[in-house]
Amino acid sequence: ALNNIDKVYLYFRGSIGEFGLYSVAFTTSRMFGTLQETLSTTLYSQFAGDKTGTVSESVQRGFRLTFIPMLTIAVAVGFLGPWFMGFIFGKSFAAAGLVFAILMIECVLGNSSWLLAQEFNAVGKPGLVFARQAISAVPVIIFLPALPEDNLLEGIALLLLVSSLVRLIMTFLLYRFAVKKPMPKIFPTAYELNILIKILKNKIIIIAKTK
Repeated sequence: ALNNIDKVYLYFRGSIGEFGLYSVAFTTSRMFGTLQETLSTTLYSQFAGDKTGTVSESVQRGFRLTFIPMLTIAVAVGFLGPWFMGFIFGKSFAAAGLVFAILMIECVLGNSSWLLAQEFNAVGKPGLVFARQAISAVPVIIFLPALPEDNLLEGIALLLLVSSLVRLIMTFLLYRFAVKKPMPKIFPTAYELNILIKILKNKIIIIAKTK
């Protein structure tokens, strides 16, 4: 429901032009979340049913190494939203620049919370995932019908952003009060950064040798 309520609502309330602009902005913003989505899928498939506690370390490390970098990229690309959308899709799509910028940040927050939630899935606690999803849907359901016509697209995007932020906060709180673990840290450790730098260097060397 959360993945489609915005588009279904806009389809019936907005114009075809607004629906087209929003759909392009939304789809384009999702492309930047591929890394975190892939990491989430990989972690779940690797640690499903794990009882050793290894899943927690891996999930939180993946979160720390992607959250700040992806959020920084989202803000930077979003700042260039009107130019970016106009350059890629044509001048008429520059009007969706602000919507695209909001959805970029929303994408990172949503994928980050989903990445952390893989620990709940892996250890067999899908009820926690449902709880965070349900609570984060509340602001969307309450305020969606009251959005003004003049800024309908931006309003929908902002509601999704609020929903993703609530979902991320709920995930942190569930770690503390439901799983009885310390809340995840946002910034990676120096050791983790060194490992990441070494991996990137090796990838660059391999690509250079291939060329």
